[in-house]
Amino acid sequence: WIEVHAVDHCNFNCSWCHNFSPDAPQRSFEPGAYMPWLDLLIERGVWIEAISIMGGEPFLHPDLTGFARAFAQRYRKPIMLSTNIFWLSEEDIAAHEALWGMVDSLRVSVYPTVAKRLGGMERIRALLEQILTYNPHICIDLPDKFVFNHLYFTDTPHEAERFCLNADCLALLEDGRLARC
Repeated sequence: WIEVHAVDHCNFNCSWCHNFSPDAPQRSFEPGAYMPWLDLLIERGVWIEAISIMGGEPFLHPDLTGFARAFAQRYRKPIMLSTNIFWLSEEDIAAHEALWGMVDSLRVSVYPTVAKRLGGMERIRALLEQILTYNPHICIDLPDKFVFNHLYFTDTPHEAERFCLNADCLALLEDGRLARC
C-alpha cells in the first residue's frame, strides 16, 4: 500500500515516535497535494493496492472524511486508516458515519493511557464494534497487546530483530518524495 499523511502532528508526545509527530508542526494536508504524485506513480506502472491514511493522528485533520473521500472517489482503491483512538466515543463514531462507509481497514494503536480513559480493552472492543453498524465490511485491526515501534540511532549497524508491521508500505510525502522502512 501507499501511505499519505492527513496531518503530521499528533495528540501524543511519544519520545520514540517513528513518525517524528511530537516535533512536527501542526498542519493539515490537502488530498490534492498528493494526487499529482499518485497519478505519476500509476502512470509509470506502480501498482497501488490500497491507500493508507496516517499521520501523526489523522483524526486531528479538520475534514478527515473529505480527505478520505477525495482518494476513494479518484482512485477506487481500498482505504486504510490508522488511529490511536483518542477520539473514540459513541458520539464520535456516529459523527463519522460517512467516513466509515469509505474505509476498508481501520488499524488501531492502543496506548495504555487511552485504554484506561476509555474503560479498558473490553470497552474499546465494544465501541469499535459499533463502527460495524455503519460498515459491516470494515476490517478493524486491534492488537491484543501494546506494541510500539521504537526509532533509535547507533554508531554501528545492528541486525533487525523484529519484522516491521509497516514494512510493506511506501510513504508518499506531500512534496512527492517516497520513503520506505
